[in-house]
Amino acid sequence: MSDSSINQGNQAQAAFLNENTLFYLKSVSPWLRFLGIIYYIGCGFLVASGLIALIAAPLMEDLNFDGETSFLMGIFYLISAIITFFPARFIYTFGARLRNYFLNNAEKELELAFKYNKSFWKFCGIMMIICLALIPIGISLAVYASMAGFF
Repeated sequence: MSDSSINQGNQAQAAFLNENTLFYLKSVSPWLRFLGIIYYIGCGFLVASGLIALIAAPLMEDLNFDGETSFLMGIFYLISAIITFFPARFIYTFGARLRNYFLNNAEKELELAFKYNKSFWKFCGIMMIICLALIPIGISLAVYASMAGFF
C-alpha cells in the first residue's frame, strides 16, 4: 500500500469527525474522567480493605476466629484492586486525552485518546473471556462440593 493511499484513507476517516461527533466527544470527556476517578477511589478502598484484612488475620486467630478466611479475603481484595486499576487508568486517560485534544487542538492527543479507549475495551473483553471460562469450572466445583457433602 502506498503512502498516498494511506493519506487518502486518513483524510476520508477525518471526514467522520464532523461537528456533531466532536460535540459528543467533548461532552463525554468529563464523564470519562469522573468515572476514572471513581474507579481510582474504589481501587483505593479495595487496597485499604485488603490491608486491613491482612493485618486483622493474626488478630482473628488470637481471638479464636478463622484468621485464614481474613487472610484470603485480604489477598482477594488486593488482587481485585490490581485488576480494577487498569480500567481506571484506561478510562481516565481516555477522557483526559480527549480534554487535551479540545484544549490544544493536537491530533496526536485524539489518537492517544482512542488508543486508551481501545485498551479499555480490550481489557473488558479479556476479562469477559476469563469470566466465561470460569463459569464451567465454578459449576463443576459446586456440583462436586455438593456431591461430596460440603453443603
